[in-house]
Amino acid sequence: MKRMLAILAFTTLGAAAQPPAAPPASAPPAAASAPDYAQAESWICRPGRQDSCAMPLATTALETSGYGAAEPSAPAADPPIDCFYVYPTVSRDPALNSDMDIGPEEQLAAVVQFARFASLCRPYAPLYRQATVRSIGAMFMGQDPIPIFNLAYGDVIAAWRHYLAHDNRGRPFVLIGHSQGSIHLIK
Repeated sequence: MKRMLAILAFTTLGAAAQPPAAPPASAPPAAASAPDYAQAESWICRPGRQDSCAMPLATTALETSGYGAAEPSAPAADPPIDCFYVYPTVSRDPALNSDMDIGPEEQLAAVVQFARFASLCRPYAPLYRQATVRSIGAMFMGQDPIPIFNLAYGDVIAAWRHYLAHDNRGRPFVLIGHSQGSIHLIK
């Protein structure tokens, strides 16, 4: 599975692309300026609250005779595992890294790609200062991608560490990501 995630990450960026280099071990990535993941507004999805992952989603059953009835799929009451999701490049913020405001792009990514998992696991999706859609063009024009991706990666690491320290309690978990999100998870 890890190999498949790597393939997804590289094909999204192009065959010649490489993931950003890890920051030096002596300097943690953006740790001092990382968002406060103890705050509810730093998360798109968390279990037990009304957010992008808490709404029932229409699900159509696929049966041997074809499509069946459409019924809502609701979040599980007491799922046995956790899911930690890092969303793809979706932010249309004007800067090279996104802000910490949950915009419609982040919400839609969580609903379309991740909300369905809430029927099987406790959903955790941190908001992070991702490399924006604008930054992709800037990188093609010569902008150094390393500081842009390191800022985003530092946020993902801070969210992950917060989750492990305050929410996980030894539970099994699944990491879910797409595009930029899978790059950060692989790293």
